[in-house]
Amino acid sequence: MTFDHNLRFTFAAGDMLVAAGLDGSFVGRTLSEVMPESVAELTPRYRAALGGHPQSFEFSQDGGQYWLQIAPLRDGEGAISGGMLLAQEVTALKHAQRDLAQAEERFRTAFEQAPIGMGLMSPDGRYLRVNDALCTITGYTADELLQTSAEAITHPEDAADEITGRAELIAGRSSIQRLEKRFMHAAGHPVWVAVHATLVRDADGAPSHILGTTRSPGFSTAAASSRSSTATSPGSPATAPRARCWCSTSTTSSRSTTCSAITPATS
Repeated sequence: MTFDHNLRFTFAAGDMLVAAGLDGSFVGRTLSEVMPESVAELTPRYRAALGGHPQSFEFSQDGGQYWLQIAPLRDGEGAISGGMLLAQEVTALKHAQRDLAQAEERFRTAFEQAPIGMGLMSPDGRYLRVNDALCTITGYTADELLQTSAEAITHPEDAADEITGRAELIAGRSSIQRLEKRFMHAAGHPVWVAVHATLVRDADGAPSHILGTTRSPGFSTAAASSRSSTATSPGSPATAPRARCWCSTSTTSSRSTTCSAITPATS
């Protein structure tokens, strides 16, 4: 649409007129005649454009949302002869943004207030986001965890299993990593945990990040009992058990298998 210094429309065309419930019949009429309910809001914008100051802003009308751009029109000598308005309906986009914001808020609340440890990690295992429960389990502050990786705070004897399970996820050979391992607590002692991790891919299918949940200390009474009996059974050396890792073999199978190169703890 174009308009003159009296805010009288001189030209109008485009699909936006229909979307806004208008038609080209308002050519020759002023802004106050066409949109009396919005004249107080729009007049300063129109005047600013006629003064040589382009305007870009959001505008709502009759339940619809629009992105408006108003710019000065100049004649052959460079003088401002009027203004031009371009409009784009963004109602659907705004609704999508609102729904996304609400979904993100629900995830944030569930993540931060979860009673179990939760962490988002990059494909190489670096922490991107952690909750308070994970800090409590590991003894590290959130800032400290965000400067390190899951592998770095894993017991040295269990680190290889951590790496193997993550590689299975990234390669697509498993959809879920289930791992019993030891974290090295900030105070220096090992803490047994049960970790479940899944890989999230981006729109192109590339690995984006890993979402992991961590339970400790009493995550599995049977597993803890098994570890205790293994370490103290007569005739057996009192050595610490290995970590155990199970990975769902594919997204189409519910069967679980022991990850290759990982020795299951005996019971």
